[in-house]
Amino acid sequence: MTIINRKAFGAAFAGAMFLATAAGAQQPEPVAASDTTVSYGDWSQHCMLVQIQKADEKEPGPPQRVCEATQTLNVQQQEGGQVQRILTVAVGSLPGMDAPRLVVQTPANVDLRAGVTFTVGGEPAGQPVKGGAVGSAAAGKDMMMTYVTCGQVCAADMELTADQMKELKVAKAASVSFKIMNGQEVALPLSMKGFSAAVSAAPPVN
Repeated sequence: MTIINRKAFGAAFAGAMFLATAAGAQQPEPVAASDTTVSYGDWSQHCMLVQIQKADEKEPGPPQRVCEATQTLNVQQQEGGQVQRILTVAVGSLPGMDAPRLVVQTPANVDLRAGVTFTVGGEPAGQPVKGGAVGSAAAGKDMMMTYVTCGQVCAADMELTADQMKELKVAKAASVSFKIMNGQEVALPLSMKGFSAAVSAAPPVN
């Protein structure tokens, strides 16, 4: 298995997944034709207008812009084979939230009990090779994440502290690791090039 490219995923997936896992009692609805995507290195800033209807309200509120920094990792099992998305990461927050959230999407065939480990700093993990996954990345700071939803894909999320966000913005390397159902650990390198710019940029006006 070879990582062939990483890209900022600008479609509605990341926004929809982030909103679904972080909204809690709020029910956000995207506003048609409101998506914008701007690339920053290996990350992008994906913004969309949403209307949030709280549990105790009969009608949704006015449209509000929600932005997140996103990156997607694609893999190819063999030369000339099908390209598949194996990982998507998003960082952002909803209006009224006190802290941003980190959301990681993985394939569906994972061990839910093991959760997801997001490692900041240290040496980046090597790329997976044909026939198996690489081992864990070199020592860094681990952030343990719990799966919150699982269907065709699975997603884990966590709230980020101010210190954790600072660490992400200055990180030179990161990796994401999880276990699949056969017990094998998958560790994937995550480029941090452009993350700080993507998560800090003012949203475009449209």
